[in-house]
Amino acid sequence: SMKFDKFGVKAGVRAEGTSLDVKYEMAPDMNFDTHYFDVVPNATISYQLSMAQQLRLGYNMRIQRPGIWYLNPYVNTTDPLNISYGNTDLDAEKSNNITLNYSMFTQKININASVNYSFVNNGIEQYTFIDPEKPGITQSTYDNIGKNQNVGAFLYGSWNPISTFRIYMNGGIDYTNMKSDNWGNNSGYNYRVFTGIQYTLPKDFRINLNGGYFAPRIML
Repeated sequence: SMKFDKFGVKAGVRAEGTSLDVKYEMAPDMNFDTHYFDVVPNATISYQLSMAQQLRLGYNMRIQRPGIWYLNPYVNTTDPLNISYGNTDLDAEKSNNITLNYSMFTQKININASVNYSFVNNGIEQYTFIDPEKPGITQSTYDNIGKNQNVGAFLYGSWNPISTFRIYMNGGIDYTNMKSDNWGNNSGYNYRVFTGIQYTLPKDFRINLNGGYFAPRIML
């Protein structure tokens, strides 16, 4: 981290290694091992507008490694016409995020607003198909076939006109575009809002009234 007058810079990187060695006592032919090594960077540039206000521009990567149920090659034939199994060749899903944030904190007013852009190029998705050599049987498994772009805005605010009364809200809106080379695409807006009021009684008892609305998620 470094600081130059009103500017500040923070950057970092971490490396994570994971190894799985899975053995089946009753079915050794299904034994498998999987190894992951991921380098995960992050960086933030900040500018101090005043003692109470700050701008930040940041980048970070997030990883999501597949769990054992995504990897498990065991073929579930409980329903012989609809079978499912995992994929031992899955890669870790990488999400890249860029965020511009504004914050202001005073005794009576707090505001935190941001716009962000994120994208995933190797999302882990479940898909179902029919093998021409096994007609009439649907097979479900997983692969790194998902691509996802998301642009969004978020706002949080609270106002304390007097010490015992507070009004607060937070909400956001996102535009999501999801696609797979093999399975089509879907896009649309998702939004949510949550708001409330709080009154503090003597002896620190509090009364809250809250309400919110969450729109359906966009899925592929």
